[in-house]
Amino acid sequence: MEVVEPTMANARSSWRPSPQKNAIDEMRRKAHLERLQRSTWGPTRLALSKFVSSSAFDMSLSALIFLNVLLVILEVNNTARGNTSPTWLSACNFIVLFLYFLELCARLYVLRGTFFRDRLRALDFTVITLDIIITIIVNSVTVRSAMPVMVLVRVARVMKVTRAMRMMTIFPELHFMLTGMWYAMKTILWGVALLAMLICFWAIFAVLFIQPVVEDLEREGYWAQLPCDRCPQTFVSVEMAMLTLVQQFIMGEGWDDLATPMMEKRPETAPFFILVLVSTTLAALNLFMGAVLERAMEARAVTLRQEAQRKDANFQDASRRLYTICQELDTDRSGFLTFSELKAGFDRHSEFADLLKVMDIEERDLEVVFNMLDADGSGSIEYEEFVEQLHMMKDHE
Repeated sequence: MEVVEPTMANARSSWRPSPQKNAIDEMRRKAHLERLQRSTWGPTRLALSKFVSSSAFDMSLSALIFLNVLLVILEVNNTARGNTSPTWLSACNFIVLFLYFLELCARLYVLRGTFFRDRLRALDFTVITLDIIITIIVNSVTVRSAMPVMVLVRVARVMKVTRAMRMMTIFPELHFMLTGMWYAMKTILWGVALLAMLICFWAIFAVLFIQPVVEDLEREGYWAQLPCDRCPQTFVSVEMAMLTLVQQFIMGEGWDDLATPMMEKRPETAPFFILVLVSTTLAALNLFMGAVLERAMEARAVTLRQEAQRKDANFQDASRRLYTICQELDTDRSGFLTFSELKAGFDRHSEFADLLKVMDIEERDLEVVFNMLDADGSGSIEYEEFVEQLHMMKDHE
């Protein structure tokens, strides 16, 4: 038996980095490049970047989006009633559009060329730009009832509602649900196709075998005794039969009008209705819901993994910056930090406090963390080890 000795070439060819490690390394690289780019930004750009990235700004933007949707609802209601929009409603729309424009300009100023790399930002830019153009056109036309202008107004109202998609980037729970819905869309389409095929099969069967029974009952005057004008026509064609089956077995309506009276008058039709119920409502629909739920869980797992990778990349970037700040806090260049120096740095150095918060360390946790790292009880720790141990503590969570 020939024994093949391992070589360095074989070892190199057999080892491949995992996809997860590659993703984490790529996110770390992007975070590091972003930090390097930020180091060249001016104070105005840095301050504006911090403002548009704050949670308070996100919550204010969410409130503005919610207000925008309410204004669209009021506009549509006025149009449906044949009323013109009041002056205050038009003024509110102009104010909301102006605030959207300011937010767009701020993000363009901060992100510059990287703004359009995000699809949602690109969509938002398109919607706001078109909304501004349509607003200018509509207000420059004297006859508001002209058909092209009314079409533009309706398109603008629909586009305003699409801005609500921005909320998915603000609230993680909403992002999870929308991602799960997107992942499950393929399964939903195949489930609808399966239901359509089943309904079509049973509709053909109903036209061939159930419609003669319906016609017999009509000749006997049975349907005239019931408040069901549509019953004699329920299975006259495949299309009508499919509509009837969808109404009864998918929507759950009309059992008392058609199925129950037929089974009471002609018990031989009961197996048909029972088989349709079992194959569509009990079997296909439950299978359909289970498949959709499984795909949604897969999407949630993917989203959580991506979120963990993003947090790890941010943590690595914060570690590098934290090491630099610790050097600044070490005024005597001894290579060690005391608890008082750490406490003073947390109180006076806002960036140092922010970086520790990224690592889930609050001010109340400083003393506990310091005592854990100060194993020899000397009252000081090497800040290189401080950063490394924080990283290890984070990895073990």
